[in-house]
Amino acid sequence: MATGEAPAQQNILRFGEFELDLGRQTLSRRGIRLKLQNQPCQVLALLIQRAPEVVSRNEIRQRVWGNNVYIDIERSINFCIRQIRGVLLDNAAAPRFIETLPREGYRFIAPLEGVVQEERSEPSGLAPAKEEITDVAVRPNRQRWAIVSIALAAMLTVAVAAFWIARRDVQVRVSGISPVTSYPGDEREPSLSPDGRQVAFSWDGEDARRHIYVKLLGEERPLRLTQDPADDSFPAWSPEGKQIAFLRRRTDSESDIMLIPSIGGTERILHRVQIGDFVSGSGRMMSWSADGKWLCFTSELGPSSHHALFLLSLDSGSVRPLFARSSSPEGESSPAFSPDGRWLAFARYASPMNSKIFVQRVTGKLDPDGEPLVVFNTSGNATTPVWLSDSKRILFLDRDGTRVMQAPIGGVAKLAYIASARLSGLAIDASGSRLVASRRLDDDDIWSLPVNGLRVTGEAQRFVYSTANEAQPQFSPDGRLLAFRSSRSGASEIWLADSDGQNPRQLTHIGAYIAGYPHWSPDSGFLVFHARLPDEAQVYMIRVQDGVTRQITHERPGFTVPMFSLDGKVIYMTETRPEGPMISQVSAAGGTPQRLWSGCCAQEAPGRGLLLYGKFEQPGIYGRSLSGDALKNPEIRLVKDYALWGGFEVVENGIYYVGCTPTGRPRAFRFYSFASGQSVDIAPTPLNYEGDLAVTPDRKRLAYTTAARGSQDLVQLDLN
Repeated sequence: MATGEAPAQQNILRFGEFELDLGRQTLSRRGIRLKLQNQPCQVLALLIQRAPEVVSRNEIRQRVWGNNVYIDIERSINFCIRQIRGVLLDNAAAPRFIETLPREGYRFIAPLEGVVQEERSEPSGLAPAKEEITDVAVRPNRQRWAIVSIALAAMLTVAVAAFWIARRDVQVRVSGISPVTSYPGDEREPSLSPDGRQVAFSWDGEDARRHIYVKLLGEERPLRLTQDPADDSFPAWSPEGKQIAFLRRRTDSESDIMLIPSIGGTERILHRVQIGDFVSGSGRMMSWSADGKWLCFTSELGPSSHHALFLLSLDSGSVRPLFARSSSPEGESSPAFSPDGRWLAFARYASPMNSKIFVQRVTGKLDPDGEPLVVFNTSGNATTPVWLSDSKRILFLDRDGTRVMQAPIGGVAKLAYIASARLSGLAIDASGSRLVASRRLDDDDIWSLPVNGLRVTGEAQRFVYSTANEAQPQFSPDGRLLAFRSSRSGASEIWLADSDGQNPRQLTHIGAYIAGYPHWSPDSGFLVFHARLPDEAQVYMIRVQDGVTRQITHERPGFTVPMFSLDGKVIYMTETRPEGPMISQVSAAGGTPQRLWSGCCAQEAPGRGLLLYGKFEQPGIYGRSLSGDALKNPEIRLVKDYALWGGFEVVENGIYYVGCTPTGRPRAFRFYSFASGQSVDIAPTPLNYEGDLAVTPDRKRLAYTTAARGSQDLVQLDLN
């Protein structure tokens, strides 16, 4: 190339089996587009453009976020690098693509095609560097030494690569996914027979009740095992393949552990357990010991809502707790014994939807042997571990079921598969060669219901929707905008739309595991929301005009569902305490949070000096006066039939809320009058109501979330 001639711009960068399109900011692997969020994509492009130079964390901050965005940059950069490595199937210990240099930064190390070099201006007053002229007649000795040096470097590279390959664990990959069932309704909670030929699962498609079924893989028609009118769920196949344990729900909180032959027949009751709502989503309730003599199961410890793992003897019927005590605020679930019987993997919950995987060594009598080992590099929502046949490695679900991860005992988790839809309830056969899960296709949309006062004036209309999830609508006080949470960008972010749902646009680019529950400042200029990056949730504030973001809280164990006070000076929020949610407040300018009292989702009542709130697992909307020392003021219960999280909004003369049945099921949109102290129905909630309730400032429309599609089918994940 002649001196001064500009290189041709390359928009497509290829490395290994991957291809990065800079123009579209998309990443593909062998022609298949991968999910990589905007910020990790920018970081990857920067590392490639600067390769093979080291890029410092400060340079990454400057390029991706700039100086005017105040978030936890250290965690954000770590999140981006983890996302990149996960998508590229890279290993930090033996990297193919991204190398970490401690205290220096990161470097892209793979060979590249179509590299775009970052443009750099010459310092003023200096002439451009002359093109280097290479002497064609290289001396023979120099040429020989060059060849020898290249050969030695190549040998060293091969030796180092062989060393790392020998050291690293054999990585399981998911090479494909195929359907197992496609029945109407939900098929979920799979359990594979030891030989991997059959799958047991629960299904609600025949008579609207959930029953246990078994089917041969590859055949269409299932065999129904249970006939009881109660709901049956969570089957667990015994190690010898002759029996299946499952749960039969008797009441909203009580279930029986049942046992039935795997070919059908007489059932028997083994033990009654207490199961709370949140732990039911953990994907697994029971696991058989390797010798088939014990069942490890989840149950509540009395009325505290704290769950723990217990051991049930199949011979004697005796029951004992696995751990003498648990330091986990919410407890444990998702147990899984290793094939050799020496280990138990399980999920430990700090709060609902916040769990990590632990691995516990056990003795021959199934007593804990030492302290449990935590699995590192998880998002904070890891569930359903299963063991590979060597009893040294586990697979589990992470990031709300969109990631299948692999981890060795005492090691760091690595990405095995990125799912296009949420998975739950991993199951594996005895050989570790067949993996089955339930796949859920969600599409939550926001709907609007026209009202005039307390009277419905028209049909409900879907007004914010896409093929992704939209939820948690909040109208701005000036009536111009709607804030909501959406995953249409590939991550949970805060979006804005006009108040009629038109012109949706992404507001935050925080790249969090979860970002949600936006709430407006009184002047409609700011939003507060909570986000997890990726561990405990913290509160953030964003200026709507220019997107400048500031982190408000930093303390553990974290805060959720923030709401401005009526004067905009204080932010109320829910602190996720081990003893239960607590209402806290913090200055909108930042500072140390002040803990108030037990409760959640607090908001002020205009003109009444009241702080209204709900309580976790206790029906009702409660209130306390803010005059004087609010901590000493008595608590009153205004509404008795409210039992949801975030499903109410306070106005001048009352409370719009979602009324529930005694069992906690949504029943109707309602209004509570401060004047009369009574509640009236406005309209029944739709059958597919998913949560949330917002009211326009003129009180002419209600907004809420529904599930447009929510069926679950079983799928097989092909391992290699």
